[in-house]
Amino acid sequence: MAKMFKRTSDIDMVGTFLALQKVSDKYPWGDDFAYLLMLNPSPSDLDGNDALDYEEKTGITNTEQAVQIDKTFVHDALVDLNRELSNYARAVVQVGVARTGGTDGNIYFTKATFTLGYVDEAGTFTSIASADGTPNFSTNSTDYQLCSAQAYITIPDNTIIYPANRIALKVECYGYRATTEHGKMKLCCSRGSYDSYLDFFWRYV
Repeated sequence: MAKMFKRTSDIDMVGTFLALQKVSDKYPWGDDFAYLLMLNPSPSDLDGNDALDYEEKTGITNTEQAVQIDKTFVHDALVDLNRELSNYARAVVQVGVARTGGTDGNIYFTKATFTLGYVDEAGTFTSIASADGTPNFSTNSTDYQLCSAQAYITIPDNTIIYPANRIALKVECYGYRATTEHGKMKLCCSRGSYDSYLDFFWRYV
């Protein structure tokens, strides 16, 4: 069900709650996008393809904090009016980590960097503002253990998204392994779910 609402203190601002989703049938605009910000998440059985529920990095070998997953999610909406964004957006991602070797060292999920911006029809991403979530989570389990990270992104005053562009969120997930171990990480974007999402207010101007 679509999640939109109005803020009572400023009735012309509309709240939007967008799920991070991965699709095989790409959004047919511009550069064709497979990673989307969707007002309604995909059906839980879309394409019968469980790989759409996550973006995975296997073979983590870094022994110091490094980017393991880097994806940009694009809003799949055609809007023919200028939209002004409010001063804050909240971004949340659910991430899983697990070890893949035979020893007992930890795998770490240390940070999620969220960069709010927009893309043009050529697929070029322009940053507006960014913020970090720092869960500092670790596990030595060989099964995925989940942890969510969130951050509030401060948006500059008078930020306007024009009809030629689409709102986008760049997500960078950081982690590393213990010196004796290897690991994997996944960014959850489950069909039929809001396990990872972007929440913000806007109005037409």
